[in-house]
Amino acid sequence: MSPFTLGWKEPDAQAWAVQYTHPPFSVDSDLPRAARVIALHRGATVVHDTFAEVHLPDPSVNPGADEGALAVGDWVAVQGTRVVWRLPRRGALTRNEAGRALRTQVLASNLDRVLILTSANQDLEPRRLDRMVAVAFEAGAQPVVVLTKADLDPEVGSYLDSLSQRLAGVPVVAVHTRDEHGVDALLPYLKPGETAMLLGTSGVGKSTLLNFLLGEARQLVREIRTHDDRGQHTTTHRELFALPGERGLLIDAPGIRELALGLATEGLERTFADIRALSEGCRFEDCGHSNEPACAVLAAVADGTLDPERLASFRTLLVEQAVVVRRIDPRTRHEGRRKARRRRNADGF
Repeated sequence: MSPFTLGWKEPDAQAWAVQYTHPPFSVDSDLPRAARVIALHRGATVVHDTFAEVHLPDPSVNPGADEGALAVGDWVAVQGTRVVWRLPRRGALTRNEAGRALRTQVLASNLDRVLILTSANQDLEPRRLDRMVAVAFEAGAQPVVVLTKADLDPEVGSYLDSLSQRLAGVPVVAVHTRDEHGVDALLPYLKPGETAMLLGTSGVGKSTLLNFLLGEARQLVREIRTHDDRGQHTTTHRELFALPGERGLLIDAPGIRELALGLATEGLERTFADIRALSEGCRFEDCGHSNEPACAVLAAVADGTLDPERLASFRTLLVEQAVVVRRIDPRTRHEGRRKARRRRNADGF
């Protein structure tokens, strides 16, 4: 496997050159060599150094050289059976761990695209898609919404239309795995040398789609449950696969039950670019679009140009983001109170 095929890019080469003087893919076993993390198991880190998969027994990371835990998709320097350095990430898909304030979990790194899967049935929840799109943008990746099991619902066309309008600028495609043409709409987003990740709740068909693209049953799948039209959870860890036919790399991951936002300022800006554009007309720069006077966003809801459910989704994520910011810097809590007082004074109450 060539470095390009494994996702090696110019920023990685530049970072390596700063750290080392020898080539990154040296066959000299005494020198650190570049490898990509393709799986993390209890007791072993699996990397690929372009020659072969290598299983490194834990503890495989040099605590003095590594900055935090490794993630699938990381590029690292391996010497012997140890990871001695992690290259700077070009981006990372993260979430806040449930119940742990400000504890961020890196789900995957160095992504070009995030394929956000949702079933064309009872699983479809637009607000959850808003959240996942924001997380993908924050990771520096292009989100692509993928409606799976499209052959099971005759209304899939209406889903495509409504989501395309809601998520302006984000590709929305429908796929199924009944025949070879079922994934044609997805192929433009699977490119040589690029890394995509499957993101979605349990049972939306991530592993089924991966197996179809691989041309073999590499991941365990189960039948759809008859009582609620949902698939069943099978994937237990994140793993990177090389797709045949020059379709790049794809990371499969366990279903996401909860995706708590970390700091995602840019992600929210890009996900809700329509609301941000409207907010330029608000009287207050920090308008919360709830009950403030002269709010251009509320005016757009009133005249029917903005879906109120879309605004509700934005406000939910905005409040969640404000909580994250306050935990990072408590001074913002007091600044928010001062701004609220200024607004009240400006309106004479």
